[in-house]
Amino acid sequence: MERASNLIPQIEKKRNLNITLIKTGLFQIFIGLFRKVAIADNLGIYVDSVYGNYEIHNSSTLLVATVFYAFQIYFDFSGYSDIAIGSAKLFGFNFNRNFNFPYFSRTLSEFWRRWHMSLSFWLRDYLYISLGGNRKGIIITYRNLLLTMLIGGLWHGSSWNFVIWGGIHGLFLSLEKYTFSAFKIKTFNAFGYIYTFIVVLIAWIFFRAPDFHSASTILTKIFSFNYGILFIGNINAFVNALLLLSLGILIDLKIFRSGTSLEEYGVRYSAIKLSMIMAVIILMLCLFYSTAENFIYFQF
Repeated sequence: MERASNLIPQIEKKRNLNITLIKTGLFQIFIGLFRKVAIADNLGIYVDSVYGNYEIHNSSTLLVATVFYAFQIYFDFSGYSDIAIGSAKLFGFNFNRNFNFPYFSRTLSEFWRRWHMSLSFWLRDYLYISLGGNRKGIIITYRNLLLTMLIGGLWHGSSWNFVIWGGIHGLFLSLEKYTFSAFKIKTFNAFGYIYTFIVVLIAWIFFRAPDFHSASTILTKIFSFNYGILFIGNINAFVNALLLLSLGILIDLKIFRSGTSLEEYGVRYSAIKLSMIMAVIILMLCLFYSTAENFIYFQF
C-alpha cells in the first residue's frame, strides 16, 4: 500500500540503480524469505495443529500456540513486505518501510506506529483525522479512536472476530490516551513492553480463531490457568519452530539496537559478506523448508 505522493514522482523520473540499492535490496529480500519460509511457516505448523483442535488442549498449550501465532503473523506480514520493498529497490524504487519491530513497543500507540505502517497511517489519515481526530474534545477523541479501530477490524473481513480484534485495540488506545492525559506521562516504563504484548496477544486470539465461539473458548481456557503438560506434537517441527523463532528475535534485536532500519541495514556489509549471508540463508531455507503456505496477508 504505497502512497501516490511517494510512488508517482519515482515513476515519472529516471531511476538510477546503484550499489547501495542493490545491497540493501538483496539483504532485505533474503531476510524476508527467511522470515516467511523458515520462521513463519514452521511456526504455523504448531499453531494450526493446536488451533485446529483447541477443545482438547490445556492452558499452557493454547498460550504457547497463541505466542507462536503472534510471531507467525508478524514474520509472515513483514517478510511479505521485505520481499516487495527489497525487490522494488532492484528496480530503482524506494518504498516506505512497513514494519519497524512492533513487538519492541512500550505502548499500544507505539505498536501501531510500528505495525503494518502503511495500513495504520491510512487509518489515521483517512478515518481518525476525517472523523475529527483529537480536535473536538476528549470524549469525541475516544469515540474516534474506537470507531477507527472497529472499521479497521471490518476492513479485514465481515466477521465479529475482526470487529472484536479492532475493538480491543480501540479500547486500550483510548485508555492509554486517558492515562497519559490524567497522569501527565508520555510513555510507560519497562513494564510497558509486557503490557503491550499481552494486549496484542489477547487480540490475536480473535484474529486467528475461526469464529467467536472458538476464540472465547480459547481465551477462557488460557485464563483458567490449567497449565499442565505442554503438547509438543511433532517434536522435530516444534524444536525447529522454537529455534528459528529465537534466531528471528535475535536478528530483530540486533538490528533494532543498532539504531538502523532493516531497509538500510544491508549497506553495512561488503559484497563478500553479503554473499555469505545470502548463502547461509539459502542453506537454512533448504534445511528448514516446510510445506509451502500462502502469505497470510493474501486473505485480505
